[in-house]
Amino acid sequence: MRHPWKRSVAGRVIGVALAVVMLAPALQAQVADTLDLDRIFSRFEFFGERFGPARWLEDGTYTTLERSEEVQEAREIVRYDPVTDEREIMVAASLLVRKGRSGRSPSRTTGGRRTAPSC
Repeated sequence: MRHPWKRSVAGRVIGVALAVVMLAPALQAQVADTLDLDRIFSRFEFFGERFGPARWLEDGTYTTLERSEEVQEAREIVRYDPVTDEREIMVAASLLVRKGRSGRSPSRTTGGRRTAPSC
């Protein structure tokens, strides 16, 4: 006749082994979701949208550059009022883009100073 403690130890070992086998997929999923430096910095998974540059104006509002919804690959100058959350497009992207261009190169450098494009 076997001793009861031997059965309980064997039963516990089998129970733990079954639990490990059944929980292995869940544990692997958790390991895949852990943070590491590669996931944070190389995959760009946690990067938010860029903001700025922002410039404060004397009246308490600020301006910033935002992607244009109308002109592909172009930006427009937008003014925000932080008190009322009012948004106003001050300079539309269509005014900053040379005619015949899709959206890049809104200005050129001439003699060390920036000038508006000739249209």
